[in-house]
Amino acid sequence: MLTKQEILSNLKKLDLDVTQYVVISGASLVLHDLKERTHDIDLVVTKQYYDELKKQYHIQEYKKGCCKLEENIEFFREYWPKEIDWIEGYPTASVADIIALKKQLHRSKDLEDLMKLREIGE
Repeated sequence: MLTKQEILSNLKKLDLDVTQYVVISGASLVLHDLKERTHDIDLVVTKQYYDELKKQYHIQEYKKGCCKLEENIEFFREYWPKEIDWIEGYPTASVADIIALKKQLHRSKDLEDLMKLREIGE
C-alpha cells in the first residue's frame, strides 16, 4: 500500500511530462489527503504520450487503452478529468472527477471509497 509520500516519490522518480498526464483514482484521493493509502498509482495520459510511453518502456497493453508501467503504476488513455488540481507540483484529478469516475467504474473498491467520502462529507 502506498502513502502520499511514496506516491510523490514514485512520481518524482518517473520524471514524466506533467503536461501529458493526470493522477487519478485512489492515488488522487491519497494526494488530496482523503485516503491514507492506495494499492497503486493510476495515471491517465494523452493519446500521443500513451504511445510514446509504450515505445519508451517496451510494454504492451494488457487490455485496450491500459498498460502497466511498473508493478504498482498503470497508465490509461480512455479518460480525462474535467478539472485538474495541482498538488505538490503534480496534476491530480479533482475530487469531483474522482467521485464521478468511481461511480462509473462501480467496482467494490470504488464503492468503498465512495462510502468513505460520504462519511467525511465530500
